Amino acid sequence: MYELITWLALVIVFAVIEMMTVGFVSICFSVGALAALIATALNTNIQMQIIIFVVISMLSIIFLRPFVKKFIVKSDTKTNVDSLVGAEGIVTLAINNNEDVGQIRVQGAIWTARSKMNEEIAVGTKVRVLQIQGVKAIVKPMGDE
Repeated sequence: MYELITWLALVIVFAVIEMMTVGFVSICFSVGALAALIATALNTNIQMQIIIFVVISMLSIIFLRPFVKKFIVKSDTKTNVDSLVGAEGIVTLAINNNEDVGQIRVQGAIWTARSKMNEEIAVGTKVRVLQIQGVKAIVKPMGDE
């Protein structure tokens, strides 16, 4: 009876760990513990249960994990500041690097801006964000592409 409770507890513990880490390793041990739980219910001895746990866990890691990882979509969606690089904006305050002034509106937000080529860019000009340096967007006019 204690063996059943132990294996059931291990199934649950490994499943909870997997939910927190999402590395698809702990769930393989959970599968192994489930197999050992079934073996326990079939009245196998403790040595056989441990062998089943180890073998099924390793087989899950070797064969099941790579198969499932193919279906786990890793998103490379840019967020926050990274999403601004490459975005189009419009100059709202003339950009002049020598006078240290300039602003653009990009994705609905106002950003301090500087010209990549050290050129003056007039209000209303469409620009492309090339990079973000601290709190400044480095831009170039859309016509210069």
